[in-house]
Amino acid sequence: MAPDDPRRAWSFRLRLFLARFSAFWERAWPAAWPSLAVVAAFVTLSLLEAWSYMPGWLHLIGLLAFALILGAAIVRGLPAFVWSSADDALRRLEEKGGLSHRPLRGLADSLGVGGSDDGSQALWQVHRKRLVAAIGRARVGWPRSELVVRDPRGLRAIAVLAVLVTVVGAGADGPRRIKQAFLPSFAQADAGQPLEATLWVTPPSYTNRPAVVLENEPAPQLDADGNLPPAKVHLVPAGSTVLAQVHHAGVPAGQLTLGFGDRSQNMTATGEASAEAELEVVDSGRVSVMTSAGEVAGWTLQAAPDRAPLVRFDEPPSASQRAALRLPFHAEDDYGVVSVTLLLARTGAGEMPERFDLRAEGRPETPLQGAPYLDLTPHRFAGLPVTLRLEARDGMGQIGLSDPIETVLPERQFQNPVARFLVEQRKQLAIDGERRDEVADLLNGLSQSEIARELDATTQLALRSIMNRLALGEDQKSLDEAMDLLWDTALHLEDGALSLAERRLRDAQERVQEALENEAPDQELEQLMQELQEAMNEFLQAMAQMAGQQPNDMQLPQQNPNAQTVTPQDLAQMLEQAREMLRSGSREAAQQMLADLQRMLENLRPMENNQAGQQGQNALNELQDLANQQQELLDRSFDMNRQAESGDMSMEPGEQGEQQASQAGRDQEALRRQLGEMMRQLGESGMEIPRALGEAEMAMRDAEQALQQGAPGAAVESQSQALDALRQGGQAVAEAMAQQYGQGMAGQPGQAPGMANPNGRDPLGRSPRNNGGVDSQGTNVPDEMDMGRARAILEELYRRAADRSRPPVELDYIDRLLRRF
Repeated sequence: MAPDDPRRAWSFRLRLFLARFSAFWERAWPAAWPSLAVVAAFVTLSLLEAWSYMPGWLHLIGLLAFALILGAAIVRGLPAFVWSSADDALRRLEEKGGLSHRPLRGLADSLGVGGSDDGSQALWQVHRKRLVAAIGRARVGWPRSELVVRDPRGLRAIAVLAVLVTVVGAGADGPRRIKQAFLPSFAQADAGQPLEATLWVTPPSYTNRPAVVLENEPAPQLDADGNLPPAKVHLVPAGSTVLAQVHHAGVPAGQLTLGFGDRSQNMTATGEASAEAELEVVDSGRVSVMTSAGEVAGWTLQAAPDRAPLVRFDEPPSASQRAALRLPFHAEDDYGVVSVTLLLARTGAGEMPERFDLRAEGRPETPLQGAPYLDLTPHRFAGLPVTLRLEARDGMGQIGLSDPIETVLPERQFQNPVARFLVEQRKQLAIDGERRDEVADLLNGLSQSEIARELDATTQLALRSIMNRLALGEDQKSLDEAMDLLWDTALHLEDGALSLAERRLRDAQERVQEALENEAPDQELEQLMQELQEAMNEFLQAMAQMAGQQPNDMQLPQQNPNAQTVTPQDLAQMLEQAREMLRSGSREAAQQMLADLQRMLENLRPMENNQAGQQGQNALNELQDLANQQQELLDRSFDMNRQAESGDMSMEPGEQGEQQASQAGRDQEALRRQLGEMMRQLGESGMEIPRALGEAEMAMRDAEQALQQGAPGAAVESQSQALDALRQGGQAVAEAMAQQYGQGMAGQPGQAPGMANPNGRDPLGRSPRNNGGVDSQGTNVPDEMDMGRARAILEELYRRAADRSRPPVELDYIDRLLRRF
């Protein structure tokens, strides 16, 4: 370039460089594409691990073929990889800028002749200015290669897409696959398949854990610093069985071994190139599949030991109303508790404890909770100090024990003196079996006493049998039989049929619980539930007969201020709900419902009468009768007054009116005296006499005087006041009784004070309790018919009140009725 060549400017030199690069790209890109296509094909096959499916010799041939093809493509396209010249760049700038006559290249020309001629110099300067002006119109333009012409369908995109897909699919394993593509293996492999190894881990059946499949994990290799990276550890239950399966190992199955710690065993062939072996995991270590060349697959396992179960008493054992022992417990284990047992031993006796199943062996559960009732009143240690302990067992047979608890085993309290004597002798035998002769003498004396003559033949025979077993037998068996017979005889004397019904009920409950725990079929459960229904009905009937009642109501313990009152219908509905749950498949909900039913039955007892409360209830009944009689007398007075005003008499008005009024006056006097006697009885019982009853007595006296004077119209107002006062007094008496004898006093006729309402409900039929009791009948809301009748009566009263032609007494009576509503 000439010293004054404008092409030396930096902007033009930049465009010149870009033009040279574009020209180079247009030549090099089509020449490079064949080589890139060969590389893309090789990368795609490598990431797909296609080389691993080929034998070593074919793998090597493939590598050589790719190398030759790539070399040929590079040699063929190498001439195109020459940097463009400046003349080529100027030509491109002129062509893309639309400049004719090579103006950019003409800037390098110089004036050949006429350099001294002023005219020539002037003409040359004009020519150069025109060339310099053309520099501003020079353009680089976007590079365009001939590849679009060679591949008009864009097939080159397939190679790019294949590389992208395989790179994403290979993920972090891509570099290893590329590396393996350059390392052909000449080992003998079956059909060119890569080695496959899996490990099936099957936990013990009692753990209820599913089998786990672990894929092949190569042995860890030393890193760049010479350290061994930590292996992946798999936590498995101790005692698990592992099954290693290998396919396409590349060696005969007889050369494969399975090792675990210091143990090893040969693998068994399952095919031409497959083998398997099984072993048990008893401790932690690495499971390895080995050949003569070393480990080909392996897994690091950590054996989790099975811990012993934990069990405890949730609450101290307590006695139910029927002296059954309630045992709330909580047990848990890492893989589930299969059974819970109560261990019972007499305190300080040093005897082997007796065992009672609280949860029979079944499906493992964790945590396992329950509060079963155990009837131990027939036990020989009833009433004696005992030591209780819980034992939980898991599926492996491991045992966990709770802390011991010392308590007195609940015993039944007998009211019959003979039964109480027999049970006491039984207790003495349980404490010291050597006293059998002494007890036999006492029973002999009882059998010859005057009391024995009043006993039935069954009891007398039982006493004789007990004495013979104690006197003639010397082994433990005869002693146990005598103690059992003592208990059965005491129950016979105390309860009669109730003890047998109670035993049947408990047996039926136990059979249902066992069937639920053992997942019995629906048909068997339905039959057991029917037997439970029959046993419960028999028990309730026997309990009611023993208490001298009809089987209406049973009440929970009276010491509970919120004692619930339930009826046999309530209990039957609970049982029916449990049956419906079983039919719908909700066995857990049914089991909980049956547990609640058992809790209620264990604490059930007949309702007791209260003498003082009964007197109050009688007073309420009499007040109700008085109010009814006063209402009838009020109606009679009202009719007499209306007939007198209308003149509708078959006899002479004066004579008939005097007779009716006189009789009504005598009846009113009788009611007044009856009320006075009732008030006296209330005062003697210690109850405060309501003021309303005194007002009723005064109103009755005024009504009596009016009737004796032959003025029934005047008596109507006094009788209405007396009726209102009677009702207010009855309400006051009912409230006082409810406060004195506790909740549940409803003031209903025939209902004993201190007892809950026979239906346990308020006037709308709603249950007043919400403490876990049974409310089997919903709210008795008046239906449409009841509301229609009430509305019709109210409309009739308003119609009559609007009729001002009616007698004043009737209108006054109707007004008082409307005021009440």
